[in-house]
Amino acid sequence: MIRRNYRFSGEEGFHARPVSEFVKIAKTFSSAVTIEFENEIYDGKSTLSIMCGCIEDGCSFSVCFCGSDEEQAAAAIESAMVRTNGYFVPVECIEDQPPQAAETACRRDNEYLVLSDGIAVGNAVIFRHAHRPATQQACADPQAEYARFQAAVEYIRRQLELERSEHEGTQAAGILDAHLEILHDKHLSGEIGHRIQTGMSCEMAVQMVSDSLEAQFSELKNLRMQERAADIRDVAGRLLEALTGATDRPRLTEETCIIVADELLPSDTISLDLKRVAGLITERGGVNCHSAIVARSMGIPALSNVPGATEKIGAGERLILDCEKGIYIANPSQAEVDQFLEKAAQNRRLPEQDDMCVQVTTPEGYPVELSVNILSAGEMEHAIAHGAEGVGLFRTEFIYMNRTQPPGLQEQTEIYETLLRNAAGRPVTIRTLDAGGDKPTPCLPMQPEKNPFLGMRAIRFCLAHEDVFRTQLRALLLASRAGKLRIMFPMLATVEETAAAFRLLYEEKTALEKQNVQTGAYQAGIMIETPAAALMAPELAKLADFFCIGTNDLTQYTMAADRELAALKDLHSPYQPAVLRLIAMAAAAAQKAGIWTGICGESGGNPLLAPLYLAMGITEFSMAVPQLADVRSSLLHCGRSALDALLQRVLGCATAEEAEKQLNDFARKRGE
Repeated sequence: MIRRNYRFSGEEGFHARPVSEFVKIAKTFSSAVTIEFENEIYDGKSTLSIMCGCIEDGCSFSVCFCGSDEEQAAAAIESAMVRTNGYFVPVECIEDQPPQAAETACRRDNEYLVLSDGIAVGNAVIFRHAHRPATQQACADPQAEYARFQAAVEYIRRQLELERSEHEGTQAAGILDAHLEILHDKHLSGEIGHRIQTGMSCEMAVQMVSDSLEAQFSELKNLRMQERAADIRDVAGRLLEALTGATDRPRLTEETCIIVADELLPSDTISLDLKRVAGLITERGGVNCHSAIVARSMGIPALSNVPGATEKIGAGERLILDCEKGIYIANPSQAEVDQFLEKAAQNRRLPEQDDMCVQVTTPEGYPVELSVNILSAGEMEHAIAHGAEGVGLFRTEFIYMNRTQPPGLQEQTEIYETLLRNAAGRPVTIRTLDAGGDKPTPCLPMQPEKNPFLGMRAIRFCLAHEDVFRTQLRALLLASRAGKLRIMFPMLATVEETAAAFRLLYEEKTALEKQNVQTGAYQAGIMIETPAAALMAPELAKLADFFCIGTNDLTQYTMAADRELAALKDLHSPYQPAVLRLIAMAAAAAQKAGIWTGICGESGGNPLLAPLYLAMGITEFSMAVPQLADVRSSLLHCGRSALDALLQRVLGCATAEEAEKQLNDFARKRGE
């Protein structure tokens, strides 16, 4: 056994973020790693266990390593925690512990607590976390229930990794790292899994284990660590959202707002839109909670410990938040508003803006991506030069065409890596093999069919030929380290085949991890291109990170009209009401589930339809490069009220001709 003595160096103590760094390293070794502090032993591979130790700045402790690779483990911990980030200072022996550290420099003014300085003016948005007790306490099939829980854990892991990649280099990244470790901690997920296997339902197990851990943290001697119970609530809340499909996030208005909440969890604060959220008022939340840390790092004025705020302040009420004095003013006079708006303009810190081209946003300020459809990595430079913000569709079936043997793992990995690198950090959506139909692929074992568009094509072929599919999935996972990857499954019609596709992806990732092969963050979504998928969108949204509407096939299958048959061209009009209603239905289901929706196919680059799709909640458009400028122009400066009215009028049309007329009228009025 190897024992090393250290003194912790860090103002906030050995809290979630440095703990997650320590645990991440410790888990890579087979040796047992423990921390001894004040006659207690804590598991060095458990974030929650170490946090319970309440090791403060200046405290001395021992780290013990025992096992076949103990020397390598000790060296890795020393390298990271001593030489790289300076959290650990080697000492000869355990020293007397210092007095408990003072709290972070947040101020208490009057009866309230200032978490983040600044001044804000806005309308109140009231937000209360919903308490949804588990309706089912037991499960009939523990094995199936446990598989459901594992799928939820995998979904949240992907979600956290994606968010973490989007906040690289910020305070939020460290917090999301900690949440990833908490998600996989044996005291959380391990205990939940154990209870499920004894017959408890997923939801009940999550609630009971998280409640138990929160109670344990509330009794810790250190206030800073007591506040970390919010991180457990946050991760458990994400799990419940994934399991139930019920989302629990502040709903913002068009106007600049001040969120008034019972409590804001770290994920609530990290996801805030700085263009619309001017300040925060909460009933509870400590000075060192992660939400307070994020608010300070984002420059959002925040006031806490405001009793009954969500009851006293009315929704939409005008507010002034002055965190220089630690007060808020409800229903101020216009003179007061003008005075504080001037001060707020001077104090407000905004993120850097990208001036390269005009950024399209929703009326609420959320970014809208204008992407391109491409066939090869070589097209990327040209697309970027013309304003492409990513790749919305890369068709992999063309890699399989005109050859006698399917592409191998290395060849596919190199193709996807090159594409991701050429995108230079922009998102790239790669569609998995969509063979069959009008895409003959002699290198694949596909049998002749009388009606190939309704036959063994796309995901159906892939699930029937797992060897081909697994090779592609593994190549995509290996390539994910090279950029911002989105994996998209085509031609889905049922929950069962969707779950099967995600299961194979998860199995391939797990197999790589067992070989110590790291993958990058990625999203995995599905195409909505069958009426069945559109109708089942609420259920499918629980499995996917995003939807992409494939308008070509969706129109063909909805209208029962071959898109290649000229005599039926009217039936294949992109303005067909049946198709537009299905698209609206799918987009609404995605919004309710908290995932985004994109659109590709011919109408994805139609500037006449673009505002309608934006009104539906679609925020990613994929098209040919020459269509970028017109679509961008059609989407700029679209107000919410005008979009909502357009959506209502078009969805009320009975014919494609009427729908097209409404869209032309909208475009003409905007141009006047």
